[in-house]
Amino acid sequence: MHLRLIFLSLAALIAVPIEHAWAGEFTYNAAQCKMIEKSWLLNAPVYFTVPVSARLPLPQSIDTRLGEQLIDFRHPDGAGSSANPGLRIILTKREGFGAEAARTGLIQSGDILLWFNPRWSGGGAYPNIQMGVEHAGMAYLHNGEIRNIDNPLGDPRYYSRDSKFGGVYYSAGSGDMWHIIRPRGLTDAERTVIAKWADRFVSIVGPNFYGKGDKNYFAFAPTYNVPLYRPGQPLAFVQRLGQIGLMSPSSPPPTRSSTEPPTDLLQMFCAEFVWSLLALRDCDPDTTAAEINGNSVPACIKPIMSPLPVTGHYFFQRSSKQDIGLADGPMVAIDALKRPLAQTDAMIDTIFVANPNVVKSMAPSHRQLAEQLQSKFALLKPYYKAVSAGGVEDFFASIEAIGLREAVPDNYSPSSFLIDTLTPPDSDKRSMDYVATIKFTD
Repeated sequence: MHLRLIFLSLAALIAVPIEHAWAGEFTYNAAQCKMIEKSWLLNAPVYFTVPVSARLPLPQSIDTRLGEQLIDFRHPDGAGSSANPGLRIILTKREGFGAEAARTGLIQSGDILLWFNPRWSGGGAYPNIQMGVEHAGMAYLHNGEIRNIDNPLGDPRYYSRDSKFGGVYYSAGSGDMWHIIRPRGLTDAERTVIAKWADRFVSIVGPNFYGKGDKNYFAFAPTYNVPLYRPGQPLAFVQRLGQIGLMSPSSPPPTRSSTEPPTDLLQMFCAEFVWSLLALRDCDPDTTAAEINGNSVPACIKPIMSPLPVTGHYFFQRSSKQDIGLADGPMVAIDALKRPLAQTDAMIDTIFVANPNVVKSMAPSHRQLAEQLQSKFALLKPYYKAVSAGGVEDFFASIEAIGLREAVPDNYSPSSFLIDTLTPPDSDKRSMDYVATIKFTD
């Protein structure tokens, strides 16, 4: 059954009159979860959800005014496990949502918005390892309401000019949803700066410097596996983004420094754009323009999180001191269930089974990347099997992981922000928390 039928049924089952104001909390209801269990599109696996440890603590009672339904969905494969994997699902109307989100604080400037596509379930290693996450955008506060900014900036199919959750990423009828991921430790001042940069890119860069012929200083990069980031190198591409953000329609392009790429055209994929905007959180465009337009990368540019290696070291000790890698997400979710080895291995097998129809339905850029990475991701199956077995097998797992890390660069792909939340809560390597998952009902 298509996922949208689930939520239409849920909305009918638990509907509350929209005009009523009420205080709510995320509530577990066995009947609701059973309905999702039976009707979940393509039987979305447990590794398309997150353990309870990933969740940001929220007020027990949330004062809602639009009749939002707050559902504590628990995945059936996690029954009896202390990991309690699932999602906080918010069913809500689009109209008035931006102001409501700002008032409740459920979404704040700098929050990362991840397009969660359950239809990717069963598409093989690449979509499963991405945990169903296809795209990253960012939220920001504008005139008292939360809006969104996404790259590509100039394509109305993906991004609405009014920044009010339009375009395919935030559609209501397809069954798609989006996760809210909150960077840890953002100050009010940093959120204000992030909103300033977002406003500039929406109002100035998008209309004037995106896809405008000889003024095309900024563009979308469809290749997700070739990040501009290089370990140990200055973040010159973030500086370049800031320079473009400071431009006005009548101003000439800023002078490039020797550390910048050899072209005035800056291309970024969606998550790279989000990561870079967040790296500018201490660079107020009103006061640091001289530094940003200078010949060296200014000190105010700071990574919001370290780009993740393809595999981390978590499984070798399973401690808060170890990092988690880009390809470790499904295995972390499965490992947290602490199931017998045979059950664990059966879950691992499902990650690598590809339904051709699912693969065909993927966007061309993701489908191409899935094909390019197929042979590399084949190394993950014995790696997962080795770490699930433990003991001496960890030695072989480390050998396989090293080989894979040499083939895939450190990255901030869309799923990396969600994967970061899987790091133990007390780890100094954790930079993100999972807030909730939004589903528009109109």
